Amino acid sequence: MAVPAASAAAVNTADPVSEPCATPASHRIAQVQGAGDASPLAGQTVRVEGVVTADFQRTDQLSGFFIQDPRPDADPATSEGLFAYARESVKDVKAGDRVLVTGTVTEFNGWTELSPVTAVDVCGKGKVAALPYRLPVASGKSLEPVENMLLTFPQPLTVSEHYNLGRYGEVTLSSQGRLFQPTDRRGVDAGLNERRSLLVDDASTRENPATLPPVVRTGDVALGVTGVLGYGFGSYRLQPTKPIAYANANPRTPKPFPVIGNVKVASFNTLNWFTTLGSRGANNAAEQERQLAKLVAALKGLDADAVALMEVENNGQTALQALVDAVNAQIGAGTYAALAHPHPGTDAIQVGLIYKPAKLTPVGAAQASDDPVFSRPPADPDLPQEGRRPAVHDAGQPPQVEGQLPVRRPRRRPGRRPELLERHARRPGPGPARPHRGPGPAQPDRARRPQRLRRGGPHRHS
Repeated sequence: MAVPAASAAAVNTADPVSEPCATPASHRIAQVQGAGDASPLAGQTVRVEGVVTADFQRTDQLSGFFIQDPRPDADPATSEGLFAYARESVKDVKAGDRVLVTGTVTEFNGWTELSPVTAVDVCGKGKVAALPYRLPVASGKSLEPVENMLLTFPQPLTVSEHYNLGRYGEVTLSSQGRLFQPTDRRGVDAGLNERRSLLVDDASTRENPATLPPVVRTGDVALGVTGVLGYGFGSYRLQPTKPIAYANANPRTPKPFPVIGNVKVASFNTLNWFTTLGSRGANNAAEQERQLAKLVAALKGLDADAVALMEVENNGQTALQALVDAVNAQIGAGTYAALAHPHPGTDAIQVGLIYKPAKLTPVGAAQASDDPVFSRPPADPDLPQEGRRPAVHDAGQPPQVEGQLPVRRPRRRPGRRPELLERHARRPGPGPARPHRGPGPAQPDRARRPQRLRRGGPHRHS
């Protein structure tokens, strides 16, 4: 539950007061924020006083700074913080400056701020203590009452997602352990996931920055998280004001736990391995070489007998074979071979399957399902159209050409050749995946696909 704002610190006004500082504030910050999601003063010019809690004025940052009233009002529904969209060219400020700021109240895509700012006057020094706040957010409430305020979270928060860490410097933390998708297991409440979540950003506008925040692993635990709470792209975002200490609570095992069997099979998302530069993959040759080196190292480490690959460029065998050649160049010619996809679809990416011919032999030609349940509807064009892959079996047995590929395998019978079916599972809905989101519009098809695979009888393939 949220802890209402109550703390404040005295303001030192001993510094000389210049003439601009003699013009008093027209409004308290709480009046600008109001008790609702949007400011009741939107569109009006106001002058407010506060202490700078975070300075992100550079053009590669947020181009502004956060201020907070050190004397909070008695209403817990009104935030005491405000963001001023004012770069260093307007006035260079530092955390701890007591300032008077004049500007227009604006709701910038849901973020209450002053923009444009016409005057910033530094009038001394001050201090604001970070407000303790505990997740999850109370049911029926939101983070709006503490928007733009300096917060500290006196609880361990777990890394639940870092998908955008390398690209945007974002990490999703959560209270009460890791978040899981409602489609992953029973008993997961999407609404509670949302209230347990905290998106931590890096106060930067850079994409794919050379210097990253701490590189973390899902399951790591963050301690002493402190920062100012901004808003953008539909989410509240904590911009840290001091480094976050992460504890390695989920160390990677040196290798997978041993399992019974004599064939090792793996799946691997290449995250858009493209030989065509400037498309969905690498933008230049240097990026491409760096990506290829990572992929080769990962595949060498897996050392699987068959690897189902996802998000390979759909340009025939070119990208797939280039990856196989790069791996074989390091571990031995002919170690891996690639199957040809009979019907890769029209999307920019396809699935692929590579295998060790010394261990496995394909059973006939590759096949792809023509069942409409596996299609990608035009209403969601950013999702790939990818087919399926055939069975493989132990080397030494003759290839078997199959006009139909039986789908149902309820029980394994002695002598039956194992089959490998590859599919790139569709995510629950459009847009970046988030652990706290619900099933999404694609969930009905997601549920029907495994049911279709379990139904008895042969299934026609193209």
